[in-house]
Amino acid sequence: MFDAGIDIPIQFIMDHAIKKIKNAILKDIDDQLKENIQLKDLINSGINHISTPFQIHNDYNTWYKLRVNNIGLNSLKSDEALISGQLIASTDNQVHTTIPEYTTPEIPAFFWYDSKIDSSSFSIGFDL
Repeated sequence: MFDAGIDIPIQFIMDHAIKKIKNAILKDIDDQLKENIQLKDLINSGINHISTPFQIHNDYNTWYKLRVNNIGLNSLKSDEALISGQLIASTDNQVHTTIPEYTTPEIPAFFWYDSKIDSSSFSIGFDL
């Protein structure tokens, strides 16, 4: 009995098709994120909020002012629908005996940290 046929490289065709579809889907996701999530605006809003001087003691008329020098990310982990990690900010902290001048901060330099900068920590929580 004679068996004749054509050897079609189906794996090659499928890999090529999947790659094209994957790239199109990833591009659509990126485009949607750019249109719907204004991360730069959120970061600006948060930095403006924490950079606004506030009075820490009425009797001594003391004011606290924080200036963000740079921001970094560390220990990013992805778990299906959640990406988590540490946000690290290098700041200048000042205490004044008069109301300090407010200057609109710019978005600081952004860095990727492979490890913590040092062992000390100071936590400030804010909503973006």
